[in-house]
Amino acid sequence: MQTRWTILATLVAGLGCSHAKPADDGRAGMAAHSNRQPTTKQSEATSAASPAHPDEQRMKVRSLYFTFDSFQIGANGRELLQSISRDAQARDRDIRVEGNCDERGTTEYNLALGDRRAQAVASYLQQLGISGDKIVSVSYGSERPKELGHDEDSWSRNRRDDVSLY
Repeated sequence: MQTRWTILATLVAGLGCSHAKPADDGRAGMAAHSNRQPTTKQSEATSAASPAHPDEQRMKVRSLYFTFDSFQIGANGRELLQSISRDAQARDRDIRVEGNCDERGTTEYNLALGDRRAQAVASYLQQLGISGDKIVSVSYGSERPKELGHDEDSWSRNRRDDVSLY
């Protein structure tokens, strides 16, 4: 009888231990995710309204659009980049350029075209006096569409570079 009470007491004590794992009904991961403190990159992207720490503040993303299968910067794009260049120099900020494409074309082709678009913008910013080490460029190809439609209007909004100061 003593042995049964010892076993039962051990089992009951084990249920209350802090290292015991509760059953996962699929919601535990979601709750833990929503209560996490943001990482540096998350806070950088979400702290645009907080002027308390300007080094962590990411500026508004501005988009520069391209014609189909092109990485040539048009007149409107040059005006936008001149404004971005002035802002970057006045605030001593780095610039991030993200090249994007519409959904047409292969993954490899779109990544290469997105890279050519981002490099064209980076090169133009350097011509405007921005140091190359202050510019980060990346290509997302067609992986980050602004519009989800499958028509020319949507595609034209997805052929872009997103440029931001940080």
